[in-house]
Amino acid sequence: MTPSTVSERSAFSLARVESMVRAEWFTLLVIFGIALSVRGAAIVYWGFHGLYGQDAYGYFDYALALRQALLHAQPPPPFFWPLAYPALVVAVMAVVGANPFAGQLVSWVVGSLVPLFTFLLAQDIAQLAQLDARRRLWIAWLAALWLVFSAELIQYSIVVMADMTGLALACASAWQLARYARMHNAGSLYAAAALLALAFLARIQMALLIIPWGLFLFWVMLYGTKRGERKFPIRDLVLAGALGLAIVAPYLMWAWRNAQAGFASYAANPEFASWTLLHFFQRDFITPDGHLQFPYPNAIYYAVAVVRGGALTPFIIPFALLGVWELWQRRAVSVLILLVGWCAAIYFFIAGMPWQNLRFAFPLYPPMAVLGAVGLVTLAARIQWPRLNFAHAALVGAMVVVVIQLPLGYLELEKFMTTTRNMLAIATWLKRELPADATVLTFALTPMLEHETQFQLVELYFATPQSLAPKLRGVHTFLLLDVPSVETQWAGRAPAINYEFLRDTIGLQELGALQNVTLYRVDSYGD
Repeated sequence: MTPSTVSERSAFSLARVESMVRAEWFTLLVIFGIALSVRGAAIVYWGFHGLYGQDAYGYFDYALALRQALLHAQPPPPFFWPLAYPALVVAVMAVVGANPFAGQLVSWVVGSLVPLFTFLLAQDIAQLAQLDARRRLWIAWLAALWLVFSAELIQYSIVVMADMTGLALACASAWQLARYARMHNAGSLYAAAALLALAFLARIQMALLIIPWGLFLFWVMLYGTKRGERKFPIRDLVLAGALGLAIVAPYLMWAWRNAQAGFASYAANPEFASWTLLHFFQRDFITPDGHLQFPYPNAIYYAVAVVRGGALTPFIIPFALLGVWELWQRRAVSVLILLVGWCAAIYFFIAGMPWQNLRFAFPLYPPMAVLGAVGLVTLAARIQWPRLNFAHAALVGAMVVVVIQLPLGYLELEKFMTTTRNMLAIATWLKRELPADATVLTFALTPMLEHETQFQLVELYFATPQSLAPKLRGVHTFLLLDVPSVETQWAGRAPAINYEFLRDTIGLQELGALQNVTLYRVDSYGD
């Protein structure tokens, strides 16, 4: 067989693959199937039940409370976060039962939709930039694959939390917005507004996207998507805005009434974010979560969030910069406003808050993946190596990214699952060490222990020395605490004050330690 024959067969095979993936239904099914399989494999491989940390248990407990309220025709009980995700969990509970898998299933499905909606967004973005059909296809595939194998997104696609619901809705909104700019179909604009409103009802942070969305529409309204093309969709904009407001208004009124009654709500108390430009340069904060100290200032922490091995790998930065340059060369101003504005709005908000949490950076992933895919495809188109055409170069680039992401992602997920197992091991240890009628005073671990043990639990965050005293008259009272954390992060706050009261006034006898927590027997009050 001659080399030319091999080359022809290779080209023919690649052409057949490309023709298959051009069938949109097939492509979307494959992307969703891969994402769903990868996330399902993580659930099975690690035997993870979806509950981890205070937030996941908080979402699940609220879903149970919301379900009971609806079953008894009562109004939703107050909740600090928005209700879209718990409402979805309650709906799924009607099928799979009132268990954590309902919440995990919601995250699993919507997390698998994030790459799919990013694929659709990338295709319309590339078309707005007037890229040819082959490049559009490769850009969409690369952007989707970057998100399919992101360990951070996989992790939060199997945890009972609202992050992936908000992200999927935001990506769907961006896709419909780009579709509107390309086709001038008012229905797409209304869908974009409704989806962004729903994204806000899943994660309040998504409200920030109204800024780049608005700037994008303003540009399209004035200049269209092509030079000389003018569109003035004032009526469409007004109706879309009214639709979005109609969706969020009932929740805002409900949250405001709850806040007036004394129930905390993020939406009704936006000052909770404590945003200031000074936080960009700080790594030491006093927050409602105590005294927080981090290795790096916020500006640096969030600037490198997407390059972590568990995020989009360091490759994303040079490719994204090349993508910005390519779009600028093509005068795709509307596309740059949407994607770069999306990144800027999220980054400037999260870097100005007094917290550092990789979850806050998730909205950066889709626009960065699209920009990175544009850059990688641009590089592939410029390669002039013998026997390596554009499609081969793009395929090699995709394989390199995926091959690097897989081991890095595995290590990130293994670290997360180890932490989860360690937390559950604390519950197992307590059940072995303590009598069944024990009362356990603790902090932060309360939600997990409520689900994993039958002990009577007292959360120190909500207690005072006066409220603790009546609970200390029995002989089976114990304290479980991460003492160094309480003494530093929570100095002067309820957990530290209560610990000092128990130590100095009541008396503690150390029984043992596991990982970062210590178990004490609490002396009877008055002994």
